[in-house]
Amino acid sequence: MTVLVIYEKWICAPHALLNDYLEKRSEIVEVAKLIDLNEKYSRILDVKILEK
Repeated sequence: MTVLVIYEKWICAPHALLNDYLEKRSEIVEVAKLIDLNEKYSRILDVKILEK
């Protein structure tokens, strides 16, 4: 099945005096079961099924 995954990812600052931050990202992936998304992404915000 093809799904659109919207997730957050921690971005490490390039310098010690700068703060790390969360960035919102999206990606289209193919998975056999939706539970397989937990292995690749840790901060999932939304999942939309595009094609079964």
